[in-house]
Amino acid sequence: MPALKELQTVCANIGSSLTSVGLIAKGVFQDNIRALAKQDPSRAALELTVIVEFCAKTYCGGVKTERIVYEEAVRFTMARFGHLNPEEIKQAFSLGAAGALDVNMATYYGIFTVSMLGEILLAYDNYRSRIVMEILRVEREQQETNKKSTWDQNEWGRQRLEKFKSLQSPTYSDFSETDYNYFLKTGDLVHTQEEKRKAWEDARLFAIQEFEADAHTELTTRKNPQLSILLKNAAQAGRDGVENEKFTIRRTAIAKSLLVMRWAETRK
Repeated sequence: MPALKELQTVCANIGSSLTSVGLIAKGVFQDNIRALAKQDPSRAALELTVIVEFCAKTYCGGVKTERIVYEEAVRFTMARFGHLNPEEIKQAFSLGAAGALDVNMATYYGIFTVSMLGEILLAYDNYRSRIVMEILRVEREQQETNKKSTWDQNEWGRQRLEKFKSLQSPTYSDFSETDYNYFLKTGDLVHTQEEKRKAWEDARLFAIQEFEADAHTELTTRKNPQLSILLKNAAQAGRDGVENEKFTIRRTAIAKSLLVMRWAETRK
């Protein structure tokens, strides 16, 4: 989690409030729905239910919604937006009501459905991505400032291992090809052919999901239908087992990240 000074720098750079940036930073650095659900599923479900009901009643005109809709909304949020801090859901509705998101909240007055919840959170996710990039950039710059003038590979490896151990709910995106190449070179990262095979197979599904998500973003947010079609075609090629070069490159990177993630879990 970045220090207060770093978060203030982010606020100054992008013109956002400290409260907003602080909530997003909590989500980025593991204080998120996914981590809460892993620690205490019942508490996570209860907390999300309270928040979702608050948003429905506050921002959708006090609509009367059946309990089953709230329950499905909670399951949906955990599955699709587990990377958010719980309080970011309120922030998403607040920003939407203020006109800061690419969504028309007026069309949802008197209505609360899982579909509209997804549209609002997706719009928020797109808004949030710029802030996340700036948080990570500022943190990276601060880390560079703190580094020794001469890069110590052993110290870097030790710090990466400590970082791995601190992750409460790691995903493959927390790891990189740089991690894979470094720990493979040091001899620390060892994996069997079966482990490689499983990572390669799992990576295909994740790559398909990433291409499909990128295609949706290009179509709905960046309004680039041609690129969206190319990305959809790459995803479909992956499904059909006829991968193109872009798909294979991404799949390879994801497979390496999965191998590092699974190896790191054994080091805790």
